[in-house]
Amino acid sequence: MKAGYLFVYRTMRALLLLAFSLTAAVFVPAAEEPAIQSLIGREFIVHDDWAGQELSFVSKGGSILAVWRILGSGRPVLSEVEYPIETKGSRQCVFEVQLRDGSRGKVKIELGDASELRAYLNGIRFQIEEKKPAQPPVPMPPSGRRVAS
Repeated sequence: MKAGYLFVYRTMRALLLLAFSLTAAVFVPAAEEPAIQSLIGREFIVHDDWAGQELSFVSKGGSILAVWRILGSGRPVLSEVEYPIETKGSRQCVFEVQLRDGSRGKVKIELGDASELRAYLNGIRFQIEEKKPAQPPVPMPPSGRRVAS
């Protein structure tokens, strides 16, 4: 008779634990994932075969625009073109760009996990990385002068 109670006790405990786990899994909110709107105001360096390009995202009139900049060595910006983006869900957007040879290309930006950002041009992935803010210059130490105490 004692074995019967033990079996029922263990079974009820397992069912209660399972019910609690399922309830917690359903009602505990997941961590918020970044959305395309999180790109607004951020700048990215484009790494491809042609040096000196940047991509940024701005908000204008309620819509998001991709801004593609071609940088120069003598002048800060040679060309800056704004392209309207089309969102494909909360973590993906596409926009069309005009390439150097005059043809059109489709750029797709995807937000991955955490801070991962993937960029594709006509289905081929290229590397972009977030532009770091300029660091203030490090102060130089005094040039060997003695400080009076």
